[in-house]
Amino acid sequence: MELKEVFSVFKKKFNLELISILIIFIILMIDIIYYSRLPLKIPVHFNLKGVPDSYGNKIFIFTLPAVMILNYLILLAINIAVNLDNSKMYFSLWFLSFSLLLIIASINIGVILIVFGKIENLFKIVLIPVLIFLGADFQLIYNFIKQKKNLF
Repeated sequence: MELKEVFSVFKKKFNLELISILIIFIILMIDIIYYSRLPLKIPVHFNLKGVPDSYGNKIFIFTLPAVMILNYLILLAINIAVNLDNSKMYFSLWFLSFSLLLIIASINIGVILIVFGKIENLFKIVLIPVLIFLGADFQLIYNFIKQKKNLF
């Protein structure tokens, strides 16, 4: 597939990608806005109950948007390289990427809420994005198996 064709197909799917880009942008803006108000130490690790068990410098708040950007770019590249012509597979991979972004965004917002005493643990705020992610996994596997059956 030529580069011109890649841009043509990507243009049709741009609205989906715009949603992901907006989420990354919003989280980055939230971090920038709240950075000066954060204490010097923020939660950077959580136990199985979602309670902070390790703390680090507040600059670590920007690692989550960095992970979001890296995750988005890697899955976008895979999606373009492998599934550009297959709309169902493209959407499934995009939804997988989107649900990962939601999980990371909810952790990021959860850290800020914990720091300001609004919640005690991450469990409630991360549960729904994790369930969406699991649904995306099953959808991706289903589409992959269905596509493979059509090849034989």
